[in-house]
Amino acid sequence: MMRILSFLCLFHIYGSEAFSNDLTAENAVQYEVLVNNEMDYPIDVYFFTNPASFNEMTGTYTNSLGTQTVQAGTASQAKFTYTLANFAAAQKLTNPAGQLQTTSVALQPIQIQTDTEQGEKTMMTFDKNSSPVLGIPAALPVSRRITTTVVDGSFQIQTPSYPSGQGKYGIGLGAISDGEYHLASYTEAEPNQIFNVQPVVKFYIAIGRTQKGKDANFYTVSTTSALCDATMGMTTFNVVRTDDGKWRVNGQVQ
Repeated sequence: MMRILSFLCLFHIYGSEAFSNDLTAENAVQYEVLVNNEMDYPIDVYFFTNPASFNEMTGTYTNSLGTQTVQAGTASQAKFTYTLANFAAAQKLTNPAGQLQTTSVALQPIQIQTDTEQGEKTMMTFDKNSSPVLGIPAALPVSRRITTTVVDGSFQIQTPSYPSGQGKYGIGLGAISDGEYHLASYTEAEPNQIFNVQPVVKFYIAIGRTQKGKDANFYTVSTTSALCDATMGMTTFNVVRTDDGKWRVNGQVQ
């Protein structure tokens, strides 16, 4: 059960920059989340994104991208860093979907479909350990985009044929949080399919402790979390949990 708590979160975006020797994206944006606790006892907080949409259906899972304990008052401050870009991602699910996975995550920068930009598709293959590998994205020819029904604002992941006994895989939207690769929002893959993945640029701050990489139970928790909506271009969010149990985001009570 969530307790009614009060804390201040400063949610800020830095400019585009390279963040890996090999993994770069022109559209990458570095987010920094600072969380202050105004209560007289410690609190736990965690950070997660809105699920992506898959083939016009809502994504099945969204993972926690970080969780920390914040001491009372000004004694300490939590800091989350998050790189937002259009990343295709895949991971082998060694545990049931929604539980913490310990396998490696494959990430690939990719272009979404817009009015002015051509969408891209990446092909998933496997290494010798049956872990997923995402190929370099290729632009979809106009005729191909029509036949595969690319949704505006989305990219595509194509899965190969593979035997049912090989294992289960999560595919979807990737992220880099505190320098680590994550499968931020995903659905279970099926063999020999093409999936549209449409990112939703909304972020949430929740009370509680959910380990990084574990399902954040979005549909239960988001209704009581602070919403930072970046879909209209907002880049800085000041969030306050008021003493009467409400959220105030950039001065507006939610």
